[in-house]
Amino acid sequence: MKFMLKVVGVFVGSIVALVAIQTYQFIKVCDERRSAAIQMWTESNDGSELILSAYHKCVRGPADPSEKIVAPVSFTDCAIMAGSQSLADEIEKSTSDVAAPIPLRWL
Repeated sequence: MKFMLKVVGVFVGSIVALVAIQTYQFIKVCDERRSAAIQMWTESNDGSELILSAYHKCVRGPADPSEKIVAPVSFTDCAIMAGSQSLADEIEKSTSDVAAPIPLRWL
C-alpha cells in the first residue's frame, strides 16, 4: 500500500512538474515574440518613444504602492491606452500563432 502511494505521488508530481515547465516555456516564447514585435514596431514608426513610455508604464502597473489595481490589463489594452492601435495589433499578431503545449490545452 505504501509503495503504491509513493508511485502515485511520483506520477502526480511528474505531471505537475511537466505542466509547470511547459507553462514557463510558453510564457517565455510569448514574451520573446512580444518584445521582438515591439522592437520592430519601434523601428518602423517615428515618434514612438512617447507611446512606448506610456505602454511600459501601463505594463509595470502603478508607481505608487498605495494605488490598487482595479482590474488586470492585457498587453494589447496597454498599447491601446498608450494611444497606438497599430502597436496593439502587432502585439496581438506576435503571440497569436504560438501554440499552447498539449497539457495546457487540456486545462
